Amino acid sequence: MARLERLLDAVRELTNEAEDASFTVVEVAARAGVSLKSFYRSFESKDDLLLALLEEESRTGAAMLRDALHRSAAPDERLERYVRALFKLARAAPGYSHVLVREYRRLSVERPVGLAGALAPLVDLLQEQIAAATDTGVAHTSDVSRAAELVFAVLLDGLAEVTLLGRDSKEVAASVWHFVAGGLRLEQKELP
Repeated sequence: MARLERLLDAVRELTNEAEDASFTVVEVAARAGVSLKSFYRSFESKDDLLLALLEEESRTGAAMLRDALHRSAAPDERLERYVRALFKLARAAPGYSHVLVREYRRLSVERPVGLAGALAPLVDLLQEQIAAATDTGVAHTSDVSRAAELVFAVLLDGLAEVTLLGRDSKEVAASVWHFVAGGLRLEQKELP
């Protein structure tokens, strides 16, 4: 367990420094102070390590988002808070955000099941919020699970604009929220 934590800490440090996944397995092992043999006892490949990092960071992010959501009672406000808070979290963790948006498309093709599992904490929390909004008649969708997947993909595209293109995070979050609210047929509210 300690070796696994050291490897995850090492890859987190490397991604935060480079803001991408250009590190090698050798660099991760050296940074963690373990042999390559020890690395391969924990992970089969660099992608397995990336997925483990994405999963751990997704769990942490989902817990932080859940705390932020408790400040809003209305389902539509909770959905909006999810969108805006996700962009805020991305600003606070630029290394993770860069890796997520850069690797998302590749991993969704090459490792779709692993990626879905890694991002499940964030997508599941979003699905809960959409379900609550749908159950109360605030949102309208026939497939809550698919709506959550689509909304999360839109959120990732917005995060890519911010992290890779340098667009203003608050502006992009507002645009994404308007799009999501329209897609879920929420009553549009004026945003600050």
